[in-house]
Amino acid sequence: MNAIESYILDPHKFGVYHTAISTDYRDLKNLFKEIDAFDKREKLRHYQSYQLLEYEDRDFERGRFFMINTVTDDFARALTHLEIWEPDKGVLSGKIYELNPMITTKAIAARDDSSSFRHRTYLSMNLGSCLEPNIAIPKTMDALRVKPSFVYPNFTWDIYSIRQNGSQEFERLFKSIPVIGEKIDVKQRGNRHSSRCCYEPFPAAVMLWANTIVDRIIPEDILNYFNGSVRYWEKDEWRISVILSAIAVESLLAEIYEEYFHELAPSDPLGTLRDKIEKKERFPPKARKNIDLVNQSRISAVHRGSMRVGEKEARDALIGATRFTQWTYSESPLAR
Repeated sequence: MNAIESYILDPHKFGVYHTAISTDYRDLKNLFKEIDAFDKREKLRHYQSYQLLEYEDRDFERGRFFMINTVTDDFARALTHLEIWEPDKGVLSGKIYELNPMITTKAIAARDDSSSFRHRTYLSMNLGSCLEPNIAIPKTMDALRVKPSFVYPNFTWDIYSIRQNGSQEFERLFKSIPVIGEKIDVKQRGNRHSSRCCYEPFPAAVMLWANTIVDRIIPEDILNYFNGSVRYWEKDEWRISVILSAIAVESLLAEIYEEYFHELAPSDPLGTLRDKIEKKERFPPKARKNIDLVNQSRISAVHRGSMRVGEKEARDALIGATRFTQWTYSESPLAR
């Protein structure tokens, strides 16, 4: 069993690596000013403005999340610029550290929108993509969570990775960035096993698992449910994320039902379909536990307004669905 599958089965035991990288917002503004001046001096056709340059100190009172989104967008544009343009001299001279190609939800969406990419992984080559919340890196088989925060005057990026090298790669990248590289503060938090930390890269791990490890083994429609679940997780659309994970499990249960009873599966909800299958053969305890984990979240999601649905429910549904799918294609009748 590879590291990604081991992590998916038990994040607490496997653990994750945590690195926190911080920089003063004034240093970021100075970086953006240098890039802005370069663009104007070179009269680049695709000139892009940086929102942060328009703000004064008092503007930071607009709200923490507003500022995080603004800086994330500006910083992604800056990284893309630095990757393309390498002046021979001046503050912006020097080669920025390049990360390996990445899988992100945006890259998956771009692949799914183009039939030519339907049957292969589409990798993002854009360095600015490294600031996306969930990142999978096939070359090193690593999954990362990039979590920005802002406590005046510093912006911090918490990097959670399944492999230690993943966090180290981000440190090398930030240190290679002109203007801010020599001033950033890096804190190596080390290997973490608490619930607060170890589940952070779980969506990215599922994304990597679905698009590399089990690609062409598990049917494409099932994998699309997982990709969709992660995509809506990123948008904080917890109910939709839960429902997509539940549909993946319902689809697998329907197949198992048809293998057992040799008839078309009924259009019953997840829990009812599970009970009908168990009249023929009971699920092993671990498989049953994962079905129940998904079903509990599904019940919360479909009872709109009467039951709270948040990140925990979306996480439980994704965990249960992924683990049940692993069991289905390794031990269930569908694996024979």
